[in-house]
Amino acid sequence: SYTWAKKFKKLMGHETPTALAGKIVDILKTDTNANGLFLHPNSRQHQHLCFTGGEPLMITGQAASMGIYRALEKRANLPSSMTYETNGTQKLTAECSNNGQLKFVVGSEQRQWEELENTVRKFREAGIEWPVWIMPTGAREEEQSATAGKVAEEAFKRGYNVAARVHVYLFGNAIGT
Repeated sequence: SYTWAKKFKKLMGHETPTALAGKIVDILKTDTNANGLFLHPNSRQHQHLCFTGGEPLMITGQAASMGIYRALEKRANLPSSMTYETNGTQKLTAECSNNGQLKFVVGSEQRQWEELENTVRKFREAGIEWPVWIMPTGAREEEQSATAGKVAEEAFKRGYNVAARVHVYLFGNAIGT
């Protein structure tokens, strides 16, 4: 919420996509991954990059994420894929719509599924056939446990993929997870 609430504006950075790409690479650096490649330090599996928080597909977010992508590309250090966790309300720029995944956070209420289907339909009508991933709502483990099974069943019935919000189970509702 710090990307739109004025009282949290001080938490928001004002750096270039190239600087942000550098910070991402620095975070990835370990003793076994000195170059900060998108490789898991133990398994060496190629890792993906996820943009989330607030609404990453606002026009400025799309421009920043594509700038980060280009900066990583110049370093010959691209993730295996990029994911945007979105509420689906933003129109995609041409640069951002080439490939990817759609990930939605949904609860067990029918109105939430209707809104999701309307959003997916808009993406499909725009020619975007990305895979759809569903995560259950809930910032706390108790909230997850209450809806996760129902959400997974509904997602599978509709032909969508399911992603657990593992960070909630592991770290709770902590900032930075």
